[in-house]
Amino acid sequence: MNSSIRWTIREARSDELPALQAIERAAAERFRDDPVGPLFAAHGLSLAELERGRAANLLWVGVASDGELAGFALVSRHGAEAHLDEIDVGPAHGGQRLASALLETLCAELAQAGCLALTLSTLADVAWNAPSYARRGFATLAESEWDERLRVCREAERAAGFPMARRVLMRRELALGAGR
Repeated sequence: MNSSIRWTIREARSDELPALQAIERAAAERFRDDPVGPLFAAHGLSLAELERGRAANLLWVGVASDGELAGFALVSRHGAEAHLDEIDVGPAHGGQRLASALLETLCAELAQAGCLALTLSTLADVAWNAPSYARRGFATLAESEWDERLRVCREAERAAGFPMARRVLMRRELALGAGR
């Protein structure tokens, strides 16, 4: 992989949405040997979901220096908090800290917009999931800390067949300078 590649991170355009679906599918390949592989391969964001995020200015893309779309992050806003719905990096751009750059950009943008925290649901036992988020200021939430929105998120994941014993909910405070 070429570590000299640098990205521009910006809000997504409508014409890029099908390419983001392709990035999501390709990123799911990292799980092909994991029991969750078939579930991740079958799950994918619809164009309508991506368009809603784009229209709300909650969908960011990482564009490589050669103009190739390299990754994206989608969040949803819930009052004073936001939830990371999806973050994916294409395999050709993996291991180059693009996901970190996307995450830091969206956290800064959300904080500027008055958002106080970002939550997410992820796999606890995969190195590039919960352990990586913990290094970036996210803390695992105990069930007693879940609000109704997070309970609904967990129930939706359970209904979709996600392995709940492996999933954790995490939260990062977004006050300027927090978690960095």
